[in-house]
Amino acid sequence: MEKALGALFTHCGAPEFTKFSFLFTSSEASSYEGYPLLYPWNGFSPGEGIEKSDVVYLVPPFPIPSLVIAASSSASFLPPSQPLSLFIMEALSRAVYDLIDSFSVRKNDLWAQYDDLLSPFFTRKGSALYPAVLEKDYDAFVLHCLDCGLVINPSPAYPSFVPYGITTSALKMLSKKEFKPGE
Repeated sequence: MEKALGALFTHCGAPEFTKFSFLFTSSEASSYEGYPLLYPWNGFSPGEGIEKSDVVYLVPPFPIPSLVIAASSSASFLPPSQPLSLFIMEALSRAVYDLIDSFSVRKNDLWAQYDDLLSPFFTRKGSALYPAVLEKDYDAFVLHCLDCGLVINPSPAYPSFVPYGITTSALKMLSKKEFKPGE
């Protein structure tokens, strides 16, 4: 697991983060204990402030929403690790290696072709979509997206993602159907 995470941080330009601990949390904040919270599928980089932090928190590419990985250059900065089963560790390692492999296929140019269609509704960073819709209108926007045949994250606290293989015609539905906030 440490080898996989080390390879991920090295690939994303932060090879100094080589010590890790595993934590379960229910936080929906964009930072954890005042440190950056990273979503690695965005292809994070040192320019995001991680080089200025002693610790960064990583949301793993794995469907366990409460799992967060703390990473640091020194074990003394890390909180105590909570135990994970061998099966979770093995699946998480595989998911991290698959994520690293997918970076070569899913480059920023692939997602940038949709910016004109998405920019009225989202701010895009990599494949991640952060809502530009007011929080009070977000529930109505989720329903609007479903009406258009698009599934987005039902919580504005977490990003949605441009689906791999999406077509422009599918995204054009967002603008073709009128979105009425507050309904």
